[in-house]
Amino acid sequence: MLAGHLDRLDELSVNTSNEDSGSQSKSNIDSSLSDSNATGSSPKDSAEAEIIASKVSKQVFWLKMAVLLVLVLAAVLVATAVYLSTQRSEQNAFESAFQDDVVKVYDTFKFSVERKLGAIDSLSIAITSLAVDSQATWPNFTVPDFEFRASSIRELADAASVVLSPLVSDAERAGWEAYSVENAEWVEDAAEFLTGRRKLETEQVNGISKDIFEFKDGVDRTVDQSGEPYLPMWQSYPAIAGLVNFNMFSNSNFHDGIEAMLESEDAVFGKIWEIGGTDTALTEFFDVWELDGVFHREDPASKLFYPFDSLQDGHKLVGALTAVINWETYFQEILPPHATGVIVVLENDCGQGYTYSVDGEEAHLVGEGDQHDSKYDYLSESISFSDLINPADRRIERFARVDVNHEYCPYHLHVYPSQDLEDDFVTNNAVIYTVCVIVIFAFTGLIFLAYDYTVETRQKRVMKRAVQSRAIVSSLFPAAVRDRLFRNDDSTASKGKNNKQANKSRIKSFLNDANQEQRPAPELRPIADLFPHTTVMFADIAGFTRWSSERDPAHVFTLLQTVYHAFDRIAKKRGVFKVETIGDCYVAVTGLPDPQADHAIRMAKFANECMKKMNDLVMMLKDSLGEDTAELCMRFGLHSGPVTAGVLRGEKSRFQLFGNTVNTAARMEHTGKRNKIQVSQETADLITDAGKGHWIFQRIDDIASRGGIQTYWVEPQSNAQEAKLKNAAPTRVAAKPGAPVDNSQRLIDWNVDILKRLLKRIVARRIDENTKSDPGAHFSLISEDGVTVRDEITSRINMPKYDKAKAKTDPQTIHLGEEVENQLREYVTMIEAMYHSNPFHSFKHASNVCTSANKMLNSIVDEDLFQRVSDPLTQFAVVFSALIHDLDHQGLTNMLLIKEKPHIAALYRNKSVAEQNSVDLAWNLLMDPEFEALQDTIFANNTDFLRFRKVVVNVVMATDIFDKELNGERNTRWLLAFDPSSRTVPMAPEEESEMRATIIIEHVMQIADVMHTMQHFHSYQRWNERLFEEMYNAFKSGKSTKDPSADWYEGEIWFFDNCVIPLAQRIKDVGIFGVQGDDCLKNAISNKKEWAVKGSSIVQQQIEKFVTTVDESVEGAIVSEVKKQEQKIQEAEKEKKQDPDKHLIEWNVDLFKRMLRQILAHRLAEGIETKESMLSLATTIKEGSMVRDEISRIIDFPVFDKKAAKLKVDPDTIELSKAVQDQLRDYVSFIASMYRDNPFHNFKHASNVSMAANKYMQRIIDDTLAQQMSHPLAQFAVIFAALMHDVDHTGVSNAQLVKEQKRIAVVYNNKSVAEQNSTDLAWSVLMDAEYKDLQVAIYGNAAEFERFRKLVVNAVMATDLFDEDLIADRNERWQAAFNEDHRDPSMSDKELENLRATIVMEHIMQASDIGHTMQHFHSYKRWNERLYCEVYASYEDGRLEEDPSKDWYEGEIKFFDQFVIPLAKKLNECGRFGNAGEDAFTSAQANRKEWVVKGVAIVSEFKKRYAEQKESEKKSS
Repeated sequence: MLAGHLDRLDELSVNTSNEDSGSQSKSNIDSSLSDSNATGSSPKDSAEAEIIASKVSKQVFWLKMAVLLVLVLAAVLVATAVYLSTQRSEQNAFESAFQDDVVKVYDTFKFSVERKLGAIDSLSIAITSLAVDSQATWPNFTVPDFEFRASSIRELADAASVVLSPLVSDAERAGWEAYSVENAEWVEDAAEFLTGRRKLETEQVNGISKDIFEFKDGVDRTVDQSGEPYLPMWQSYPAIAGLVNFNMFSNSNFHDGIEAMLESEDAVFGKIWEIGGTDTALTEFFDVWELDGVFHREDPASKLFYPFDSLQDGHKLVGALTAVINWETYFQEILPPHATGVIVVLENDCGQGYTYSVDGEEAHLVGEGDQHDSKYDYLSESISFSDLINPADRRIERFARVDVNHEYCPYHLHVYPSQDLEDDFVTNNAVIYTVCVIVIFAFTGLIFLAYDYTVETRQKRVMKRAVQSRAIVSSLFPAAVRDRLFRNDDSTASKGKNNKQANKSRIKSFLNDANQEQRPAPELRPIADLFPHTTVMFADIAGFTRWSSERDPAHVFTLLQTVYHAFDRIAKKRGVFKVETIGDCYVAVTGLPDPQADHAIRMAKFANECMKKMNDLVMMLKDSLGEDTAELCMRFGLHSGPVTAGVLRGEKSRFQLFGNTVNTAARMEHTGKRNKIQVSQETADLITDAGKGHWIFQRIDDIASRGGIQTYWVEPQSNAQEAKLKNAAPTRVAAKPGAPVDNSQRLIDWNVDILKRLLKRIVARRIDENTKSDPGAHFSLISEDGVTVRDEITSRINMPKYDKAKAKTDPQTIHLGEEVENQLREYVTMIEAMYHSNPFHSFKHASNVCTSANKMLNSIVDEDLFQRVSDPLTQFAVVFSALIHDLDHQGLTNMLLIKEKPHIAALYRNKSVAEQNSVDLAWNLLMDPEFEALQDTIFANNTDFLRFRKVVVNVVMATDIFDKELNGERNTRWLLAFDPSSRTVPMAPEEESEMRATIIIEHVMQIADVMHTMQHFHSYQRWNERLFEEMYNAFKSGKSTKDPSADWYEGEIWFFDNCVIPLAQRIKDVGIFGVQGDDCLKNAISNKKEWAVKGSSIVQQQIEKFVTTVDESVEGAIVSEVKKQEQKIQEAEKEKKQDPDKHLIEWNVDLFKRMLRQILAHRLAEGIETKESMLSLATTIKEGSMVRDEISRIIDFPVFDKKAAKLKVDPDTIELSKAVQDQLRDYVSFIASMYRDNPFHNFKHASNVSMAANKYMQRIIDDTLAQQMSHPLAQFAVIFAALMHDVDHTGVSNAQLVKEQKRIAVVYNNKSVAEQNSTDLAWSVLMDAEYKDLQVAIYGNAAEFERFRKLVVNAVMATDLFDEDLIADRNERWQAAFNEDHRDPSMSDKELENLRATIVMEHIMQASDIGHTMQHFHSYKRWNERLYCEVYASYEDGRLEEDPSKDWYEGEIKFFDQFVIPLAKKLNECGRFGNAGEDAFTSAQANRKEWVVKGVAIVSEFKKRYAEQKESEKKSS
């Protein structure tokens, strides 16, 4: 029973807890629960909960103690086991490693001893062998090259010295002494081995004794009188002359060892020689060993006495080799590198011992005696030399078969581990693992305790929520339903008894058991009842759909929670039962579950109070949710009648109403009006019967819209009003219209509140950072003359970081002062007044942009960017910019504004006119002394002032989204900010961060300005309609000649594809706006799709609204204007048919005008003097020469910096005289008339060549070449040449003209006939005195005239693609320009640049002339057909002998292979045209491939279509 009870309580508490998840709704729900708990709980419920909790607590307590005890015991056992096993494992590893090291020590030591003995042995064998070979008699023998032999043996044996000592008897002494003196030259031979060592200058050292001597008293050298045997030192290495004939046998340091050697005739290891304490007489001799770097006095050493015989006379012992060896060398290179080692104690039976530390490959003397750590005695390993070095286990075979004497002073090795070795294996892991185990068990215990605490807390919470749940369920179900929510379902046990239970009784005893879904379906009986007397209310928020589409989800739920929570309180007070909320719809009913006689009156009062409460709440919320929140209001619908009420069971049971009464109430709400309570006839009758007829007002508008139902407005009266109208009769009259709302003032208030909050944050930050203000400063901009707002745009603005979380001063505590607040309100009011009453570009639109900009700034998820844009001054500047960005907007585009307001446009050089004008107006107003206090609050110093200005300029100018130059610069900065691979220069992190912040606030402004396109479709449609109305007003007033309705549908799709969606895609891809970026892109794409489907009908509706429903007084004027416009259009179309070249003429005229302005601006900036007459010069140049003869190898191309020139004189400010404009138009028209009516070589083709040439010149990427080709006169000349290069073209090739022996061919020597003729004709017309003003405008002096002529000639002659001489000349110049192997070494850099510019200009002309072959295949096919028709017409006229159709297919392939593709390849490989060269080459190859596949069929199609056209022309004639 307890388990089931708690489960049901838990389900209710979980459902309630889910509502607590919203941070903004928590307080409302908790307060709701508190209210319900206060009214719905009882002492009985609390006592029952306490009893249940007490029983469970005892059981849980003892179980908890048992679990904790088990955990403690398990922790102790496991920890002990882990500690012991880990410790034992490490100790075993340590001992095993030590045993391995012992083996290595023994093996290596043994090998080292044997290696040293073997080296000495090999020297002894060599010595005796040499003696035998030389038939020498011992002891009188000198080993030749002893120093060489001994030096190698010395290195092998690691000996400090190697000495050869012959054994001399008394009989042999005299002979030996004489022999040693006579054969002492070996000392000189060995002297060179002492080169570089310190020389020992004393006589005792260097002088050779003639007698066998000894050191008397260890100092003086005296003749040895001790008697035989003698063992004098003879040859040694290093050579020491002073020791020659020193009798080692007579010296105590050598005597015992030598004696043992002589007795055993075995090798003897002498005692450890304490060299540091030996005879002072020998000290200087040891310097030689020490200086040699092999030996140190402090190092313990031993003498190795190694006997050798004569190999004759019964192997008589004849001498000995003595090697002094440092014991340290025996222990080197035992262990691997970096391995910690062992301690080795070397001892002998003579009472000597030394301790060594072996670490890796090195061995170091620790000190005298046994100095190992006694704690390692249990691991001691010992071995004697006799066991270690024995003949049976010898590794290195010694030839003399000399063994080691183990009887004399035997040696022993003792090996112990070092502390370092133990540390490598025995670690703290055992303790660490043990602690980890204990921590794990402790953590498990804590988890258990935490779980226990959670469960206990949960149980308490369940008990607490159980009472609260009664109140919650009471709001969802009738009061009696809750009584069984906390009892077992005994419906099965009492099925027979409950069969007769009434429906109403079953509703009151409804149980929503948590285990319901597990019961068999037949056991669930429907719980429903009919309530005959009820009033149902539906309430809906008017304008909610549009409003919510422009808000964050948090804002939407804040509104709904606030409003409906207030309604719930009113319902509780009025005794109204809330049924449910569906979205923004609130449903309530009176008259159930308990009957209420005044259900209609009660519901009317409830609706009226809710309506008033709603109006108060939206005014309160407008500051935090947006100013247009105040536009929201309620719409109520009431109907009275019977309803069926019941419980729909399922996973979540719901109390529902059914019946026609519910449907009618819903229709009452749907057909109602804002801030009105609409009631049906039935409800109105009930209210009237209750004596409240004066509340009722008949609705008298269109009844058909409400399904033919007569409805009424109800306006409940206050108590005071009731007293006056107590005896009044029912009025049933039409309701009075509501009072108008002053939207402008509301928008002003809202913007003032936003800016005021930001100002407080600015002041608070200054307080936190202790920023010093300069209230007396005069803030002003220092700008050069002619600098406009647009010129102030900067790529990077310094934006300091601001962390809101670390702010100390609460902005809410800041008091700005009455003066600042008044000035702020006055400023915003004046800004509002400066906005025109445009449907779209209005103060309301600016306010919406403020909201959207603020929303986008707060949605940034990148921490660094968010901290930079969160700076109060930056945010204030962005919101300020949004507020003023459309100030004084005329309702016209910039293009129309330039024509309509030329004086304003001229001030801003016809660029971003509206935006610059808005900034200047708003800025000048802000800088007025009237707003000095406001200025001091916004910027405290000049740094703030300049930063504020920069942000405002960049942000407002970003709203000009149609300016190609600004868009290009923004795109470049975007790539630099977010794509490191696009940077040519490394960027510091701070610079990168500031550039990102700068470009982001610009994009935020762009998004905010078109945010309606990225919101709900209803919002987009509403603002789109306003924009359409604005544009149509411009058309209606005659300011615009274009009817927006003509292409509004297509224009919106274009706007989505080219502006909105790319912008939304960019902010999504960069990922710094989080889900907001995703939503913008999703909504933009969705709106575009919906517009594509519905746009046409929407445009039609807009046309009907704004065109056909105008006032009659205006309609006539509009119709007249429309007719005039239509008539103009018809005339233009008619004129276009009559003169198809007119629009091309106008296009070319406009192009030439722009170029002439650039020429004049450059001339004016450079101070070039203009001469008025060029006629004589023109005549002189022309006489006696042909055009072809004037082709120049190199033309001078001056460098021209377009941007720098614009700063000097802006071409847009140049006004051409009327005479120049008229002459230009007349000249272009004359050129057009000189073109023949050819299908291909016509004025349209020439215009296309002009366009292509202009395109190529603009796409040059080489800086020097681009500046050369950008020169105004060069550009004009190329476009001029393109326009006239086919003038008077006869439609046949040059070869055909020569073949026909036309007079014109003879005139031009049969070379480039058509090209020269075109040049002469066009030039002669231009040189006519009729075009005097035009001539002066083109070239101002003789130098410009001459250069212009050269440019035109070279450009036109380049179009002769088939002249072999010209082709060869061009190829040679191309190679000289771009191939270093063909370059003239005498050519200067300037000449090379001019040569490149000349040849590139000619190739541009060629590529433009056959541009159709490098475009899309459809374009190529279209122009190819025209050329075919032109050539085929010549064939039909008899000028050509063969049908061109026969080889047209092969001819095109040949033309591609020999001309088109090589030319395109040049453009691509020279690298001067960037993507344009690559595109040309790719397109040419693609067109050739497609022609190869489709060409044959296309030629047949050409021929067929030509025949059909001719047939059609015959019929029409």
